[in-house]
Amino acid sequence: MTRLTFYSGLLDCGPIHKGPLVFDADVIKNEPMFFSADARYAFAHGGPITSVFLDAVLRKCGARPEDVIIDTRSHMLMPGWYPCIPGWHLDDVPRTRLDGQPDHANPAYRARHYMAIFGDASRTEFAQGKIELEDVPEGSGKVVYGEWHRDIEALVENGAVQVEAVREGHLIAFDWQDFHRGAPATKDGWRWFGRATVGSKRKVTNEIRKQVQVYMPAPNAGW
Repeated sequence: MTRLTFYSGLLDCGPIHKGPLVFDADVIKNEPMFFSADARYAFAHGGPITSVFLDAVLRKCGARPEDVIIDTRSHMLMPGWYPCIPGWHLDDVPRTRLDGQPDHANPAYRARHYMAIFGDASRTEFAQGKIELEDVPEGSGKVVYGEWHRDIEALVENGAVQVEAVREGHLIAFDWQDFHRGAPATKDGWRWFGRATVGSKRKVTNEIRKQVQVYMPAPNAGW
């Protein structure tokens, strides 16, 4: 069985904007949400949060507009709700295996990402440390991240891997080997999430989305 090694973490590139920058609920809930959009389209059709975020990515990180794919989401959260599917995972690893699972052993490309959040109800968490995992055999019927989530949780519990939450309003850099997870909301609040990807071979669709999902550990939680 193939054993894979990841050096997981995050790079905090500092505040997106000089001086205090806080977007209130009205701004966050009215910000357009993008799926697989290019930078020029997002600049043209986005609101103030998208503009500030993309400007920081291009200015601080030297990314070219033509190389960037952006995805954004705005959530209204209540305590215990997740803004994404819970569990440790990696972003944009090509799903080229015959079983539709991500191919970590021989990926067709390796992307890097920049992200930020506004609203502190739920702060994305990164695993910090060396992580060795057994690859899940193709055709086994098992979900890769489902298996690996349990393995990483065990590493966290025994202290071999640390967990660090991102800071609101900071530009965070990470790539194909940096495990992270959405955290359950700790309070009521609006949350904006943006991710700019460089080096991906995903198709640009320039889609503006009008709906977004929340996830709960129990189907009746919060109602």
